[in-house]
Amino acid sequence: MSKDDRQMLRRDFLKLSAGAVFAQAVPAWEARPANTKSVRPVSIDMHTHWAPEAYVKAQVDMGRPAPANRNPLDFDLDKRRKWMDEHGVQMHVLTLSGGMPWQWATAEQGVRLAQIVNDAAIEAHTAFPDRFVAGIAMPVKDPATALKELNRVAGKPGMRAVHLPNSMEQRDYLFEPAFEPILARCQELGYPLLFHPLDGDANIYSKRLVGPPSLTNWLGFTFEHAT
Repeated sequence: MSKDDRQMLRRDFLKLSAGAVFAQAVPAWEARPANTKSVRPVSIDMHTHWAPEAYVKAQVDMGRPAPANRNPLDFDLDKRRKWMDEHGVQMHVLTLSGGMPWQWATAEQGVRLAQIVNDAAIEAHTAFPDRFVAGIAMPVKDPATALKELNRVAGKPGMRAVHLPNSMEQRDYLFEPAFEPILARCQELGYPLLFHPLDGDANIYSKRLVGPPSLTNWLGFTFEHAT
């Protein structure tokens, strides 16, 4: 390969890299496939976060800061369905993100927030039964109230799983005796468990898994889920 050919390849690579960087700067909700007409919804996405407006408002009323630059797909189901159609997704399993409130919320606040999220999920499924189902949100810091909320919405339309943080405040709470009735009830109901880490190093069970963001996200959370 000649020197000129190598320089040409290098320029092409830099152009491609610059294009990739530019593309990453576009918000996720604005990203589109090159040809949306060729995409047919066929998949079910089980890792899809949302934050209904009533849920966000309730947190603000509890003194939490209002989120900045919200993703409209978090609360606008029409825009979410349009995005799903354009990306070949038939159904979303709606769950909260790593910003779940279970660590900071009091028992009373946790129950209220879980009720808001679960009721909104039932409404979303009722409005669009072929597009949305949900993982049940529970205030896991208080196992008794968590079990009560599980029983309140068990079997209601669209509730197909239970959504849990994999650890909290560096506690492997899932294996504590107080949580056994919840796991037994999930088994009785036939609900699969969907796990997601809580935000913040304080909630990671093993400090050995804490590291740079990429290491924590790619390896730490994976190992923690597996163990």
